Amino acid sequence: MFPSTDLGPCEIWAGTNIAAAVKICDTVGGFKLGYTEEYAETKMDKTGTRGRSKVVTGGECKGTGAAGEATLTQIAALAGQTVDTGGTRLALNSRIGDDLRADAQLVVIKPIINNVVSTTAADWFYIPAATFEVNWELVWDVSGQRVYGFAIEGHPVKADEIVTGGRLIADGYDEGDILVLGN
Repeated sequence: MFPSTDLGPCEIWAGTNIAAAVKICDTVGGFKLGYTEEYAETKMDKTGTRGRSKVVTGGECKGTGAAGEATLTQIAALAGQTVDTGGTRLALNSRIGDDLRADAQLVVIKPIINNVVSTTAADWFYIPAATFEVNWELVWDVSGQRVYGFAIEGHPVKADEIVTGGRLIADGYDEGDILVLGN
């Protein structure tokens, strides 16, 4: 059963699949998730300016938020980077030409209900093939909190991700899934 309580914050989890998902960050200022579809209309002069048919040409799943009180490991996960072996240094490298989709992860959005992160999979939102984009502007002043902005984009699940040996084989997704609500 999908949750009827549409109120409150969430936690963002990510990993190659459900079994590998870990908490990515605590958010500051909320997290917004949207899904929109795009359409093309066919028209004929003899029937006027209204579309005779409307065809879905694409869909987009996008989430935006900001992480606060983030660790180096959490910042690295949002930026698609890694912390050095000592765990004390994160160097953000130029990623010119990197194919973000090649490193897509499963993102799970878990609502916090009554001050507790939901452990009920039916409450969760899943983006099976998600990529992260960073957008930071850090401020050091007397009253500002440093936050690490990010966006998550959902991509359609590819067949090779759900066939035998694929990273999502055990998670029950279908080719083309972009956003899944509940289990």
